[in-house]
Amino acid sequence: MQDRTARRLTDFELKDRVFAISEPETLTGLTVFIPPSTSTPTIEFQYNVTPPAKRSRPWVYCVHCGRPTHWRGYVVKFDGGVRCLIGKDCGAKYYGADFHLFEKEFDAQRKRQFQLRRIRALTAAAATRVM
Repeated sequence: MQDRTARRLTDFELKDRVFAISEPETLTGLTVFIPPSTSTPTIEFQYNVTPPAKRSRPWVYCVHCGRPTHWRGYVVKFDGGVRCLIGKDCGAKYYGADFHLFEKEFDAQRKRQFQLRRIRALTAAAATRVM
């Protein structure tokens, strides 16, 4: 990953943006290796499939580990639509500060979306009380 942050989305784009996915292995365009590319991938989704204490679920495959070893991580997308699954720990280990910059921007966008949804709900509630 190159040293740049992800593109900041507009409020309109954030309205319907999906940030988390419950079944990352079902996405189309997944590959089990990092594609030879000069483009910087973007974090498309976050996943946390940690099973409850009494249930079992297989680990999720990580392109860096080369086998299923994570329950939490990210779906990264390269130009051309190719996607890879990268465990949370491997993202930090292999990309260091660059990955943390992407994580921070991703989290900031999630928080902004939550704020926008609260504002819309409050505005709608206020409008119905006025009537």
